[in-house]
Amino acid sequence: MLAHLPAAPRKITAPELCKRLAADGIEVGLRTVQRDLHQLAATVEITCDDAKPAGWSWAAGSRMLELPGMEVETALTLQLARKFLAPLLPRAALQRLEPQMQHAGQVLTRVTTRVNFGPLTRPIRRRTRWGVPRSFERY
Repeated sequence: MLAHLPAAPRKITAPELCKRLAADGIEVGLRTVQRDLHQLAATVEITCDDAKPAGWSWAAGSRMLELPGMEVETALTLQLARKFLAPLLPRAALQRLEPQMQHAGQVLTRVTTRVNFGPLTRPIRRRTRWGVPRSFERY
């Protein structure tokens, strides 16, 4: 359920959330979603507005929870988009993606500190003009 909540200022209503959960194969009633959202609001940084029906989102400036949905490939894609597409994207789009991009940076930092890439220099074999390594030329 938390994975479907947008970052502020965007909102999602409980009926919309029910539809998204149903699309994910999770059949749950509207009242259950409403009750769960109110209980989650007491423990995580989600907020609702005073509209009818209420719109729910992550609170402005809240730290995103580390949900299992952010894979390394997704994090890498977001960081590449930040680096190379930032001049091409509208400022509003970048602002909406900023929490996810920050989270992607954290995911990649954690992964690269756990991975040992070994020595970064390897001997380079020279190739002949036919593309065969020199060590094989004499055969």
